[in-house]
Amino acid sequence: MIKKLYSVYDKKAKATLQVFEMPNDLVAIRDFSQLCVKEDCQIAKFKEDYTLICLGELDTETGVIKSEVREIAKAEDYAN
Repeated sequence: MIKKLYSVYDKKAKATLQVFEMPNDLVAIRDFSQLCVKEDCQIAKFKEDYTLICLGELDTETGVIKSEVREIAKAEDYAN
Protein backbone atom coordinates (compact mmCIF):
# COMPACT_ATOMS: atom_id res chain seq x y z
CA MET A 1 0.00 0.00 0.00
CA ILE A 2 1.23 3.51 -0.82
CA LYS A 3 0.81 6.18 1.87
CA LYS A 4 1.65 9.86 1.55
CA LEU A 5 3.99 11.45 4.10
CA TYR A 6 3.36 14.99 5.35
CA SER A 7 4.74 17.51 7.80
CA VAL A 8 4.18 21.11 8.78
CA TYR A 9 7.06 23.47 8.08
CA ASP A 10 7.74 26.16 10.69
CA LYS A 11 9.27 29.17 8.93
CA LYS A 12 10.59 30.77 12.15
CA ALA A 13 12.23 27.57 13.41
CA LYS A 14 13.37 26.65 9.87
CA ALA A 15 12.32 23.08 10.59
CA THR A 16 9.59 20.57 9.93
CA LEU A 17 7.37 19.28 12.70
CA GLN A 18 6.53 15.60 13.23
CA VAL A 19 6.03 13.54 10.06
CA PHE A 20 2.59 11.95 9.66
CA GLU A 21 0.88 9.83 7.03
CA MET A 22 -2.41 10.39 5.27
CA PRO A 23 -4.08 8.68 2.32
CA ASN A 24 -3.98 11.81 0.10
CA ASP A 25 -3.59 15.60 -0.06
CA LEU A 26 -7.29 16.32 0.48
CA VAL A 27 -7.40 14.50 3.81
CA ALA A 28 -4.14 16.15 4.92
CA ILE A 29 -5.52 19.59 4.02
CA ARG A 30 -8.76 18.90 5.89
CA ASP A 31 -6.90 18.02 9.10
CA PHE A 32 -4.42 20.91 8.70
CA SER A 33 -7.22 23.43 8.13
CA GLN A 34 -8.83 22.36 11.42
CA LEU A 35 -5.58 23.12 13.27
CA CYS A 36 -5.44 26.53 11.60
CA VAL A 37 -8.65 27.65 13.33
CA LYS A 38 -8.30 25.86 16.67
CA GLU A 39 -7.86 28.66 19.22
CA ASP A 40 -5.44 26.84 21.51
CA CYS A 41 -3.17 25.68 18.67
CA GLN A 42 0.21 27.31 17.94
CA ILE A 43 -0.49 27.09 14.20
CA ALA A 44 -3.67 29.16 14.59
CA LYS A 45 -1.88 31.79 16.66
CA PHE A 46 0.98 32.29 14.19
CA LYS A 47 -0.51 31.34 10.83
CA GLU A 48 2.08 33.23 8.79
CA ASP A 49 4.78 30.82 10.07
CA TYR A 50 3.32 27.46 9.05
CA THR A 51 2.93 25.54 5.79
CA LEU A 52 1.66 22.02 5.16
CA ILE A 53 4.10 20.10 2.96
CA CYS A 54 4.07 16.69 1.33
CA LEU A 55 7.41 14.93 1.81
CA GLY A 56 6.74 12.03 -0.55
CA GLU A 57 5.28 8.58 -0.26
CA LEU A 58 5.93 5.33 1.58
CA ASP A 59 5.39 1.89 0.08
CA THR A 60 4.35 -0.09 3.17
CA GLU A 61 5.02 -3.42 1.44
CA THR A 62 8.66 -2.70 0.57
CA GLY A 63 9.55 0.06 3.03
CA VAL A 64 10.76 2.25 0.17
CA ILE A 65 10.28 6.00 0.61
CA LYS A 66 10.10 8.14 -2.51
CA SER A 67 10.91 11.78 -1.72
CA GLU A 68 8.99 14.55 -3.51
CA VAL A 69 8.79 17.65 -1.31
CA ARG A 70 6.06 20.10 -2.29
CA GLU A 71 3.94 22.75 -0.63
CA ILE A 72 0.30 21.82 -0.11
CA ALA A 73 -1.30 24.66 1.90
CA LYS A 74 -0.38 27.72 3.93
CA ALA A 75 -1.95 28.19 7.36
CA GLU A 76 -2.62 31.87 6.62
CA ASP A 77 -5.07 30.79 3.88
CA TYR A 78 -7.39 29.55 6.65
CA ALA A 79 -8.45 32.74 8.44
CA ASN A 80 -10.81 32.70 11.41
